[in-house]
Amino acid sequence: MAISDYNSILQRVKSWSNRSDLTDEQHADFIYFAGNMANQLLRVPAMEKTLILEVNSEGHVVIPFDFLELRSLTYEWNSTDSKPMERLAWDQFVNYYNSVDAGCGVAEFFSRQGPYWFISAKPPEGSKITCHYYGSMPDISPTEQVNWLSDLSPMTYIFGALYYLFLFVQDEERAAFWKTNFNEELSRLQALSDKSEYAGTALAVRARNITGS
Repeated sequence: MAISDYNSILQRVKSWSNRSDLTDEQHADFIYFAGNMANQLLRVPAMEKTLILEVNSEGHVVIPFDFLELRSLTYEWNSTDSKPMERLAWDQFVNYYNSVDAGCGVAEFFSRQGPYWFISAKPPEGSKITCHYYGSMPDISPTEQVNWLSDLSPMTYIFGALYYLFLFVQDEERAAFWKTNFNEELSRLQALSDKSEYAGTALAVRARNITGS
C-alpha cells in the first residue's frame, strides 16, 4: 500500500507507536510539528518560489508571507536596467541611503526592516523587483492530504511524528531513537538536493565592493 498522503501517514504512526491512548487530534499535532521542523531545516528546489514585487511610494517592498530564506532580489528583471541587488546591514544601508548619490540611478542595495525590504537608490513607485526565495511548504492535514514532502519522503513525517509523540508521552529513549531517524532523513534529503544543485558545476567566489558604505 502506497504511503503518500495524510491518512496513510497517520495510520503508520499509530501502528508503529503501538499506543491506543492518543487521539487523532494529538496525532495531527505530531504530524504538524514534523512538517514545521522540516520547513525550518530543509532548503530544497521544491521550496523555491519567484514573485514580482512592486516598490511602494516609501521605497520598499513587502516580504512574501511564506518567506523562509532569500535566494536573490533583482531590480527590473529582463530590462536594460536589470541588476542583481546586494544586501546590506541596516546601518550600512542607512549610510548609503543618506549619501549624496543614493537618490538617483539604478537600485543596487536592499536591507530588511520588519516585514519590508527597503531599496536604495530609491526606485520610482511601481518599479518591479523579482524575488527568488525559499517559501514554506503547505501543511498536510485531513483536508489537505498531500504536499511535495509527503510524496517525496513520507518517512520524514512518520519519523518526525513518532519523535514528537514519544516526546509527548515522556518516553525519552524512544523519542531519541526516532529523532535520530528523523534528522537522518532530513539530512539525506538536503544532501540529495545539494548534490543535484552543484553536480557538474564549479563554484566561483567573487570580490564584493560596496560603493558609498
